[in-house]
Amino acid sequence: MSVYESGKVTSKGQVTIPVEVRKQLGIATGDKIIVIIQNGEAKLEVRKQKKLTDLVGILKTGQEHDLQEARKSVIDMVGVSYKKGE
Repeated sequence: MSVYESGKVTSKGQVTIPVEVRKQLGIATGDKIIVIIQNGEAKLEVRKQKKLTDLVGILKTGQEHDLQEARKSVIDMVGVSYKKGE
């Protein structure tokens, strides 16, 4: 189904994408929109935001890991970065 809607450009150059268009394209908060310009026309591509849980298991190491230990390590690293102001 084709959807023809119009959005607005704000004074900051941000574009508001109408709700119906977001629904049709499955656009959610945090997703990236890639604008491709060809022959004077713009094409939008949606790049879904990856969640950390989406990445679990993509690298096979052949080793088993303790999930609790991994979580603790991440929390410790984030805490150190937070304390340093990074």
